[in-house]
Amino acid sequence: MGDELRVEQQGALATVTINRPAVHNAITLEVWRELADVFQQLATRPEVRVVILRGAGTQAFSAGADVAEFPTHRYSRAAARTYHQTMQAALEAIETLDRPVLALIFGFALGAACALACACDLRLAAENARIGVPAARLGLTLGLRDTQRLVSLVGIGRAADLLLTGRVLSAAEALAVGLVDRVYPVATAEAEARALATEIAAQAPVALRQAKRALRLLLRNPSLSGVDETEASIEWAETQDFAEGIRAFLERRRPVFQGR
Repeated sequence: MGDELRVEQQGALATVTINRPAVHNAITLEVWRELADVFQQLATRPEVRVVILRGAGTQAFSAGADVAEFPTHRYSRAAARTYHQTMQAALEAIETLDRPVLALIFGFALGAACALACACDLRLAAENARIGVPAARLGLTLGLRDTQRLVSLVGIGRAADLLLTGRVLSAAEALAVGLVDRVYPVATAEAEARALATEIAAQAPVALRQAKRALRLLLRNPSLSGVDETEASIEWAETQDFAEGIRAFLERRRPVFQGR
């Protein structure tokens, strides 16, 4: 892995940082590849219970895909196909990670970076966040899966507003429409995000895995076609985490979950 994507781990929390601050953390094709690899690797680390995804510094989560690459990596249909598949592999790795992923958004999160944030489970914005999809100004738009995620968060009307106008929302506006879940002062946003991640990490991993699977299933298959609803709803039954949760409650102590 190069220096443009950093991974740090402290206890149960891993932080993945897009590290291209000189270009507002714009995402290259190689960084998309590395994001897929990193999240696939994190899936093999049971000690990691929550991941924070962010951009370096406080000026940008990411300005989006690196436009400087577009003439070579996105202009032809063949190149665009490869780029799209590479980007989607990264977003799929994030969305399907069986641990919560929190996007910590300082500054700009535009175009593909907005799509990246939408693939995370929660979006935590600093007050200087600016989020939108001004892609039509360049002659392109979000992919179908990206649009599906956006619609699931803000509804089809507001998604249409964002995609058709290219409007960029302030943090307060993004919170009001459901595009972000929390807004913090810039000075405390990182500490607040880490505190929330620590709180989530204390929950039962088995329950969090089931919750993530349920949310993704409802996004992709809202009618639950072909799903055994009962069995899918009681995956926590007979797990060690469930037994520990009951014991801890009855013994009036904090549970110590093992993720099994």
